[in-house]
Amino acid sequence: MPVLNPNSHPWSLVSIRAHTPNGSGVYGIFGDTWIYVGDGADIQRCLLGHFMGDIGCILEHRPRGFTFELVPVAERRQRCAELIAELHPLCNERLGINPQRGGY
Repeated sequence: MPVLNPNSHPWSLVSIRAHTPNGSGVYGIFGDTWIYVGDGADIQRCLLGHFMGDIGCILEHRPRGFTFELVPVAERRQRCAELIAELHPLCNERLGINPQRGGY
């Protein structure tokens, strides 16, 4: 399966509010490399929390953009696990986040 949605958006409050849905899915945050991959019932709420610093590691790596995919609830964790295994995002690895066990 391809790596995340190829459409990306700048890492800004305005961009997150304008481009992300309040729906179920997975998302990736990137800078020079992948910083974090997560999933949630409300993608916009998740990204807004990260923008405000709920996971310090993300801001430490100076994000430049994000992308997302709408994914049904039943498939979200599996898709997120695939992306983490494929992309090796810095903060997921640093924080020991394993989507198979939960802990986002």
